[in-house]
Amino acid sequence: MQRFLFLSMLFAAWGVDAAAYDSLTYALNQQTLVKDLRAQCEIKSSVPDEQVKKVFISSEVNHNALSAAAVALKEGKEAQYQQLLNTVRCPEFNSH
Repeated sequence: MQRFLFLSMLFAAWGVDAAAYDSLTYALNQQTLVKDLRAQCEIKSSVPDEQVKKVFISSEVNHNALSAAAVALKEGKEAQYQQLLNTVRCPEFNSH
C-alpha cells in the first residue's frame, strides 16, 4: 500500500493521469513490455524483472514514451507500440 501511495504521488508530481499509470502497470505486469525492454536495452537475464520494472517506472526521461507505449500495447496497436518503444533511452543496469 505504501508503494502504491508513493508511486501515485510520484506520478501526480509528474502530471500523469491514472489511466496512463494503469496502462504502464498493466503492460509491465503482462511481461510483454519487460521482455521487449530487456531485448531492446540488452539487459542481462541476471537482472531481476522487479528491478527492471522499478528502474523504468522511476525513469523520468522515459516516462512519456513508456506510458504511451503501454497504452498502445493495451489497445493492440502493435506498430505504434514498436515505434514508441524505439524512442526509449536505455538506462545503465550494471551499477544497480
